Amino acid sequence: MDRQDEEVMLRFRNAYTYFIQQVDENAKKYGLTGIQWMIVSEVGLNTNITMHDLSEKLNLSKANLSAIIKRLQNNKVVTKERSSLDQRYVYIQLTEKGNKIFHNIENDMKKHYPIWHQLDGNDKDKIFSALNVIEKLINKYEENHKQESK
Repeated sequence: MDRQDEEVMLRFRNAYTYFIQQVDENAKKYGLTGIQWMIVSEVGLNTNITMHDLSEKLNLSKANLSAIIKRLQNNKVVTKERSSLDQRYVYIQLTEKGNKIFHNIENDMKKHYPIWHQLDGNDKDKIFSALNVIEKLINKYEENHKQESK
């Protein structure tokens, strides 16, 4: 790894750490962990999302996701419902309490990201493009890793 690679990794790690700290801090106000907030956010943004889709979007094992969803169900934040057309599909939906939490946290997060609001459109486009490249590389790596482990 050369010096530029090290700098990129360091800056990426710093940005990631900042983001995770903000998520955790805001989630605590509502009695959630950071990962629970990310689940609530995905469910809030994607109506009729399945356990499978949620697992893939958040890169969580199905067992881990099931345990977290169970806790969210016990706290009356989400509900699970099997598809009446195909029992293999289990949909996750926010309860009324979950919707309130989702909207409150989304608003809190917008207030805590003044950094993003200071960027002009060109810089936002560059960041978005770079994140797309990173996501594609991760997806390609994951796919290759799955192929190799078969």
